[in-house]
Amino acid sequence: MRIVKSSNVVKAFLESGKYSDVVDFPCIEKSLRRCRKDKISTESLRLRLVRVDLPSGEPEVLVSSLTDLQAYPTALFANLYHQRRGVKEDYKVLKSRLNIENYSSVSVEAALQDLHAKLLTKNLAASAIYDAKRKIKKHKNNRFYEYKINFTFAINQLKDNVTY
Repeated sequence: MRIVKSSNVVKAFLESGKYSDVVDFPCIEKSLRRCRKDKISTESLRLRLVRVDLPSGEPEVLVSSLTDLQAYPTALFANLYHQRRGVKEDYKVLKSRLNIENYSSVSVEAALQDLHAKLLTKNLAASAIYDAKRKIKKHKNNRFYEYKINFTFAINQLKDNVTY
């Protein structure tokens, strides 16, 4: 995941000029209190920092639990970082458009029913959009811009027909 650059550990990593390093993250005071209260370990976390240079030239710092430098070469992380967009967009649809965290009942069965209905709605919309995109490409003709299908609109059209 991406990590903010304000941490002293991250600042030191960036200043080192390295592209990958395994570092220990100490438990900060605020976390120490909470961990002690909840009886959770307060030992430092051993994590890997990876620098990815964006096309703009700005460095992005990723943090990972994959600390084996031989098994997981640094070069893998940049490609993975750039592939995350699709996953991130899917989470946004689930959280923002389908309100996946809101359930209509407190029972386990009703919560699972809500979850499955929302996932079905998303998948139906994605399937309809896939089919529509294929049809749009066939009829491109002399258009300067390509049509783009609004996923949120497609979900809203289906939402009322799939009971949550």
